[in-house]
Amino acid sequence: MPFLMGSPLANADSLDDASGDDAFGRMLVAMQSRLRGFLRKLGPCDVDDLAQETIARAWRSRASFDASRGKPVSWLLRIALRVYLDQRGSSQPTQGLIPDPREKSPGPFETAAARDRIQELLGKLSDREREVLLKFHRNGESISAIAKAMALPEGTVKSHLHRARARLWDLDVGADEREDR
Repeated sequence: MPFLMGSPLANADSLDDASGDDAFGRMLVAMQSRLRGFLRKLGPCDVDDLAQETIARAWRSRASFDASRGKPVSWLLRIALRVYLDQRGSSQPTQGLIPDPREKSPGPFETAAARDRIQELLGKLSDREREVLLKFHRNGESISAIAKAMALPEGTVKSHLHRARARLWDLDVGADEREDR
């Protein structure tokens, strides 16, 4: 293991001459301070946990490292970024994605009342705003498809969609706030 001569990992950015698991493990240990610094810069996180998971993933994936494609430190920091994003994504609240079976679903009268209220609110929008809103949310059409169908620029479609949402919010939530006073 020529690149380990002198100091333990004199050059942590080079794995070309390293062979075997022992050299790879020492390389990972030598890059820990850089790894931890990188993780701290990403944002609020448990650096120790993320560093440990990063090292574990790097160890499991050591056979996939190709020195001709880049430096080991770049490879390790890319793994760290993926670990950070995975952790951040899994910590997002999942409340509301799966309905709680204990919660009572609305009955037919509540459903009919909600449908009537939606129709009433939609009726207060301009024809163009209502059309854009329904095409986007009810029909699932993309902004570009709506723009083509209505012969409008995409930016105009986005503006109509934004105004329709804002107006519905004001009409619905604004009315609730006025009733609370």
